Amino acid sequence: MDSYTRTVVNLKVIGQINDHERLTIDGGVYTIQRVPRGHFRRFWNWITRSFTTQSRDHMLMHMEFLIRDTELYAQKNPDRTITDALPGVVRGLQSLQRTYIQDVATTSALEFIEQRFTKLLELQSELSS
Repeated sequence: MDSYTRTVVNLKVIGQINDHERLTIDGGVYTIQRVPRGHFRRFWNWITRSFTTQSRDHMLMHMEFLIRDTELYAQKNPDRTITDALPGVVRGLQSLQRTYIQDVATTSALEFIEQRFTKLLELQSELSS
């Protein structure tokens, strides 16, 4: 998958995240990890943290790569593929903030990334008007 396609796919994946779901990244490709509900949830959290290399820092680092690539491709590509994905990205980032509400550092970083995507969406909307 080329870089542009991976960027668009990752934007669309973020747009599908709901509250209490997590983002996992493997080879630069994002997927949604649905967390079981109820009593099994705590055990699931322990298992996934123990046996995977996924971490919040890893996710945030890849989010920085994604916003950088998104800004670059939004300037280079006149089509609306990226612009059309941005409202979903903002919603997905808000869901992630609610997921990690207990972690001030993670929610602050996600809020900053959300603001960058919102600013990009506003800029793209102005350019297309």
